[in-house]
Amino acid sequence: MYNSGVNRSGNYTDQNIKSSISTTTTGLTDLEGAKAVARRIFDTYDKNRKGVIAQFDTVPMIVEAYKSFNQYFSPSSSDISSYFRVLDRNGDGQVTYSDIEELCIRYLCPQYSTVKEAPKKAKYTPEVEQRLDVARRLFKKFDKDNTGVLDSDEVKGLIGETYAQMGM
Repeated sequence: MYNSGVNRSGNYTDQNIKSSISTTTTGLTDLEGAKAVARRIFDTYDKNRKGVIAQFDTVPMIVEAYKSFNQYFSPSSSDISSYFRVLDRNGDGQVTYSDIEELCIRYLCPQYSTVKEAPKKAKYTPEVEQRLDVARRLFKKFDKDNTGVLDSDEVKGLIGETYAQMGM
């Protein structure tokens, strides 16, 4: 039940005020509120009622989000794909209720979120990866004190070795 911050005699008390705002200081809503928002969003955009929001169904989501800020926006195919990837939390190629619920919990009541951001590894071409590997090995070779930082003497050695390997 919602506590208005007023005790039975009609007076405001510090304890009642604190308890009435405790759920909003750590998020915009509580866990059940976030789940209710997720259910409403999902039911609104699952147009064919198959339990999955298709990629083309995300277009109205994007347009209506901008409309709520009095902005007109016509998303490109790239915008749609990017938005879909954000919604598809587990990367299975489809947006389900659990994907929407996870997002709502994460942003509306983060204290309940179990999602930990994993660092994303950049994807490079094999040629770039090979060059990065060489650079990492050279860096380790010249980072003599293993600090992860090269001082000016170490940089001089690194540059000299790099030019030597390039035949310069």
